[in-house]
Amino acid sequence: MKFLNNLKLQNFSDSIQHAFERRSNLVSELPRDIFEFCILIRIIIAPVVRPTESQQDYDSVIYSPSGVNIENKENVNPLRYWILKDCYLYDNGIIINSKDQFVMFNMRGRWSEMSKRIRMYIDNRSDFLFFLKSPVKFFKSLESIPVSDPALYYTGPYIYNYYHWMLEKLPTLRAIPKLNESDVRPSIILNSDSPDFVKESIELINPDVKKIASTNAVCLNVSDAIIPEERPFSGNDYSGTQQEIDFIRHHLLKDRLIGKENFNYIFSTRADSDSRKIKNRQELENYLSEYGFISLIAGKHSVKDQIALFKHADVVMGPHGANLVNIIFCRRARIYEIVGADPHNRLYELLCEAIGHEHRYLHGKKIGRGFYIPISEVVSKFDTKINT
Repeated sequence: MKFLNNLKLQNFSDSIQHAFERRSNLVSELPRDIFEFCILIRIIIAPVVRPTESQQDYDSVIYSPSGVNIENKENVNPLRYWILKDCYLYDNGIIINSKDQFVMFNMRGRWSEMSKRIRMYIDNRSDFLFFLKSPVKFFKSLESIPVSDPALYYTGPYIYNYYHWMLEKLPTLRAIPKLNESDVRPSIILNSDSPDFVKESIELINPDVKKIASTNAVCLNVSDAIIPEERPFSGNDYSGTQQEIDFIRHHLLKDRLIGKENFNYIFSTRADSDSRKIKNRQELENYLSEYGFISLIAGKHSVKDQIALFKHADVVMGPHGANLVNIIFCRRARIYEIVGADPHNRLYELLCEAIGHEHRYLHGKKIGRGFYIPISEVVSKFDTKINT
């Protein structure tokens, strides 16, 4: 059955190629979503490998120290770092190994993301025909820059999200001291359009590390690419460790990051987001201001300023989302997480447990992509607790 499915996909891909050969202007006429779908079909049948338990597809693997799972307090396996030799790295997660295979790292099965990023490299009909005929040869024909030093490669769609970067990606910098013990001084390769919080947080943790930006104009031919294994911190199934949380707090909670003002009560609003906004935000802000709360949009501040703002907070309130990641910088605090009728997931509850925060849910009414939070709900769980 698998053979038949692959055969059908190959025939479909051939049909697309023939159609492009017949009409020279089809590339410009084709809608973007159809264009990306064609790319998607072609890449699915290309030689692709994914991270597996076996090491046969990789040149070697190194391990960081093992830790303790946050939820069950049991020892967990050490974090793995895959090493690919003589590979080609392209912007936003496209990797070709020494065996001329596409390597699906840090995509979590999001094939659509791969097709969008491949589209960045295809400018015209000729490029597209070349890609359809041989994706690997197409990419390897692009201009490349050699990188002889070992390099940690941080890529994939999740680096653009503050939550996933801070709790899943950033802790993997723990590999650097282990590599240093073996006299390896790795550089760090980032997407050319990596958010400022990615670059700043790396700088705060390891200011001496060399950073290399990949671009969509060329590729990097890397002698030793070190790619961290992901340990998703999401939903109700977290495989990360207490040590990873401690790593971030140890390196980022430093006296030199004290801000000019100390705020004890913070309402993190998500007013800049399209989802999980508080529909009656002004009403809630007016109520909270009576207790000395400040309202802020965390994403409008630098990482250093966010650390300084949250470092001395005793109480933090906000809707579920990346805006609450900064509770990792609170010393000890009471966290009020605004959710719908049921918690979206337990990740902040688990994070609070790991740090030692007190965690409470405030249940609002889901309206569209946001929440209406009755003041009575806040009063019942908050009013008598604020000064205790």
